[in-house]
Amino acid sequence: MTDREIFELIRTNYDQGFERLFTKYYKSLVAFSCGMTGELSDSEDLVQTVFYKLVKERRFESVVPEKIRHYLFAAVRNATLNHIDSRRPARSLDSMPELFVLPADDETLYDDERIAYIKELIAALPPRTQQIVEDILVQNMKYKEVAEKYSISVNTVKMLLGRGLRKLRSGMSETAFLALVLACLDMHR
Repeated sequence: MTDREIFELIRTNYDQGFERLFTKYYKSLVAFSCGMTGELSDSEDLVQTVFYKLVKERRFESVVPEKIRHYLFAAVRNATLNHIDSRRPARSLDSMPELFVLPADDETLYDDERIAYIKELIAALPPRTQQIVEDILVQNMKYKEVAEKYSISVNTVKMLLGRGLRKLRSGMSETAFLALVLACLDMHR
């Protein structure tokens, strides 16, 4: 479903439209935030807060449907940087890598070579972690679905996904990690 279609659904069925918007972007936004914080649970909280504010303050009304992706990533980036800054007040935001400057809408941070490298990194993860990363990021499964599939708890799924994302992040440049997040986002468009 396109962003424009989701906005039309929001106008006709507010709850269902926001559920679609949340489902479409949640995992990619969490992975994006987790790339900065290194903490899956913090990133989930931050993304949920961004969506909560979007709904509570009806901020979507001022956003053009074609710009919602950029808006959400910018809001999550800002919330994450504020979170990092509040935890480490001595660290200057100027010292953050250029990774966290969002690309222009027509700019791409990934190519076939990078995607192949990312696939190699995913293949090098421990088998269960690899399965969970693929199920969540590539297959767009929900945590609960993955937990049921492997007969494990949702918390174990989150823990293994967090470990997988940290290992992926440590094995690639900041830009390549962002490319992974953006590639996953594009797969779910």
